[in-house]
Amino acid sequence: MKRIAFLLSFLIVVTSFWSCNKMPNGGIPVYIVIDSVGFASAFGKGTASHKITDVWVSVNGKSIGTFQIPAKIPVLQSGDIRVELGAGIKDNGIANTRVEYPFYAVDTFSISNAQSGNTYRHVPVFQYMPAAKFALIEDFDATNSFSGLTLNTDRTDSNVFEGTRSAKIYLGPNDTAAFAYHTASFPITGAGQNVYVELNYKCDGYFECGMLSYKNGAVSDLYKITFNPKSTWNKTYLNFGNEVGATAGDSYRLYFKVSKVADGSTVTVLLDNIKVVQF
Repeated sequence: MKRIAFLLSFLIVVTSFWSCNKMPNGGIPVYIVIDSVGFASAFGKGTASHKITDVWVSVNGKSIGTFQIPAKIPVLQSGDIRVELGAGIKDNGIANTRVEYPFYAVDTFSISNAQSGNTYRHVPVFQYMPAAKFALIEDFDATNSFSGLTLNTDRTDSNVFEGTRSAKIYLGPNDTAAFAYHTASFPITGAGQNVYVELNYKCDGYFECGMLSYKNGAVSDLYKITFNPKSTWNKTYLNFGNEVGATAGDSYRLYFKVSKVADGSTVTVLLDNIKVVQF
């Protein structure tokens, strides 16, 4: 009897709560569907290649969450709706570290007289923010600003991601290691805040990426990540904010390192569309 009385009391409380706090639209949402996203890169800002995996959604100035693409987003509002979408990425390529990429501008659109229960589709097209600056852009089509990288023109088996050439590091059966670095150092502004390296890569072995930091004649090795073998081209965003902020160097060089795992084996690393982005 006590259990029944408790359940009846609970139902009365819940019913009273919902009657006094009615849900917008009677609990029936407007649905916004994002099946895919695009990216437009302006002249002088390099490739339009991207790997945007999520959208960070705000409606009428209020954040409602992050949604993986493709997404069907329920919105408990009706009438005129203003939607802002931020571009979400996997920070350092790690699935459980999803962030809103700071260098992509928000995509904004409006729905007039949105009706609850209806579905509205939108394809956002992101672009770089005007304040985004590039310490380095290298697509290897006209130049090669890296020592230790050779140029690859073989387009068979998708060995060139886009354009006419990619860069290559190759270790033959008798080679043990290779080191490639940007020949000219570059400054990084903003005390290391929001510094990313973007790149496309494909590899049949492991390789490392990092930066060399130069300050008062001293050199620091800012190792970032070791890439696993990847049989198809992949885009990644590497967050160097903490590493650069910790050293506050006068200048930097980006590097790639390949070491042999097994004697007698070979390793091929292909790189394209390298960017260092900052504010």
